[in-house]
Amino acid sequence: QAIALGVNRGYTGAAYGTIVAMRPPSPAEAPRRRVLAALGAADASPDGAVEFIVRADDGQPISVMQDAADGLPPGDRVALIPGPHTRITLTRAARAAR
Repeated sequence: QAIALGVNRGYTGAAYGTIVAMRPPSPAEAPRRRVLAALGAADASPDGAVEFIVRADDGQPISVMQDAADGLPPGDRVALIPGPHTRITLTRAARAAR
């Protein structure tokens, strides 16, 4: 949980990583999501969102909550995009391999 708070405010470590797990947010997490949204550390609405656990190249585990429309499965290499809410996207090499 502490990782999500730090990451969603803008992760500044390694620029790349690998997805190690993913899961939809559970209804029980709604209070946590509201607190994180109030702190500006997450979006308030988890509709269609998935929590991705990424192991950054520096070894740090990172939790990123974003839309699942990208179809990113565990094992994919991703680029970590910094900003107010850290995002992930396929690396060019992973995209070319698809």
